[in-house]
Amino acid sequence: MEHTLFVIGKLFTTALALVIAYQAYRGYQRHHTQLLLYVAAGFALVGLGGLLEGVLFELLQVSIFEAGFVAALVTAAGMLSILYALYAPIHKDSGRPFDKRPLRVVPGSKPLLFGLPSFSIV
Repeated sequence: MEHTLFVIGKLFTTALALVIAYQAYRGYQRHHTQLLLYVAAGFALVGLGGLLEGVLFELLQVSIFEAGFVAALVTAAGMLSILYALYAPIHKDSGRPFDKRPLRVVPGSKPLLFGLPSFSIV
């Protein structure tokens, strides 16, 4: 491959998007809030959209226009999923993360990522 830095950048942003998607999915499992599932799916699609472009172009020899178009569609689907999660109507029993109560650090909680503490609604 003659554009190594570009590939490294794509892989790095894909990895970041998938880490965010994983953390959102963990939040969904913990709080049973369906909107977090939409956030997780959205970030997964955004991350995979960029990776898909490279795979289509480099490995499957699809034209850059077609690969970019498919990647843009997948990324747009991910953004629509995140947008839905942000603007969806919130039901009374939809889950605690959308309450207006302040967050606090949970004593003795296991760090989620890179040593960052867990948070809880008070």
